[in-house]
Amino acid sequence: MREGLEVSDLIQVCWDTTKHRTRKREVDGLIAACREFGKRDGLILTRDRTDEEEVDGITVRYRSIPYWLLGIDG
Repeated sequence: MREGLEVSDLIQVCWDTTKHRTRKREVDGLIAACREFGKRDGLILTRDRTDEEEVDGITVRYRSIPYWLLGIDG
């Protein structure tokens, strides 16, 4: 998401993160984007996962799509 010319949030969307290969691909992409834009955290929207983890100094937050759409923070 952007505010003017500034990137405010980095959001990745992945329906299912239970497979290691899929989760790694999505997290690696988000981490790369965080580094590129100087962000310390990013968000992955999923079907049903709501938690967070620290990966290489970057906080990766997982939120279920319905919760995120309704503005509920897990």
